[in-house]
Amino acid sequence: MVRFLLVFVTIFLSLRLAHADEWRAVVMIGHRIAFSAPDESLHFVAGSGTLISRDGVILTNYHVIHIGAEEEAYIRKTAKRSDRYKHEYTVYLPTEVGKHPRWEYWAVPLVVNRALDLAVMRIVRDKHDQPVANLNLPFLRLGSPQGLRPGSRLRIYGYPANRNFRLTQLEGQFLGYRYDHSNRFDGWLHVDARLSGGFSGGAAVDEQQRLVGIPSLIEYYVKEECRGVVAGLREPDEVLQPSHPCFPESRVSLLRPVSLAADVLQQAFQEVVIEGQIVDARSGEGVPGARFAVLKPPVTWGSYRGQADQVLIVVVTGKDGRFALRSAQIAVGQAYSIGWGKDGYKDGLKDNFVVTGPRTRLVLRLHRS
Repeated sequence: MVRFLLVFVTIFLSLRLAHADEWRAVVMIGHRIAFSAPDESLHFVAGSGTLISRDGVILTNYHVIHIGAEEEAYIRKTAKRSDRYKHEYTVYLPTEVGKHPRWEYWAVPLVVNRALDLAVMRIVRDKHDQPVANLNLPFLRLGSPQGLRPGSRLRIYGYPANRNFRLTQLEGQFLGYRYDHSNRFDGWLHVDARLSGGFSGGAAVDEQQRLVGIPSLIEYYVKEECRGVVAGLREPDEVLQPSHPCFPESRVSLLRPVSLAADVLQQAFQEVVIEGQIVDARSGEGVPGARFAVLKPPVTWGSYRGQADQVLIVVVTGKDGRFALRSAQIAVGQAYSIGWGKDGYKDGLKDNFVVTGPRTRLVLRLHRS
């Protein structure tokens, strides 16, 4: 048996949904490698993803956003004048089934789990690099894979490479579950749909228009002596002729059940804590009674007019200058404008402060007026 992740990486430069509209929640994810030289970059079509909240949270596969050793070597070889680079992710919204999507947003990973091959991302900026807020995007609610019965029909969406990365819908029949009870991470849904590279991270939707599975893997069953031949081919049953002695005996498409995503989703949606200390820049001692404020996106200090409805939250430091802010309104991966100050000091202001995890620690300095 030979396994292939359903990712086809191609380099190029440059309200609950009704049945008819459920495809609007399926996005294409791109991977941009930004080198330290400003005019050097690479773009990859990485795979598919599914919006699971109106404010831009995306569920996908870990291998969609992960760069393997082979790709890393290619990236380093390609860089002409750069020795450093960073990973960025683009989000393309669908336009219609059978059509190419359009680039609209940038996203960041919130939580990844390699063992489960799952990842959660969040949209944080538009394509013009402006922070986003109050998004109202189409999304799919999560269903229960355990409610499926053999023979249940599923609609499967993704952006396969063999369709030139156009949004594609397939009809599939659920064939059954596969669980290795010695490994809690090994859970799969078998379907008869003929998936291919690029479907990874997409959506398998049941008759209640709920997301129940994530296209993730293809298994090819071949003769023992053919494993070495087939292992180097992405889709051997398309590359090899049926008369070839190593043509696969069978092919199975596998979905990750969304029930396995419970842990990563809980981490992604948990309450955010920002804690820290505001100190006197000269003495290093904590400043009691200082204020720490977070503005509502997309408000920045340039657009702030002193109105209360522009402020998300304010906390005051204790005797040692420490503060702790806990809020479900603050999202990991989102950019905010923050400020800190006290009478007798110059205000500290910062735009584009990105919350990188569920717990963030800060030390902020104030200079006397």
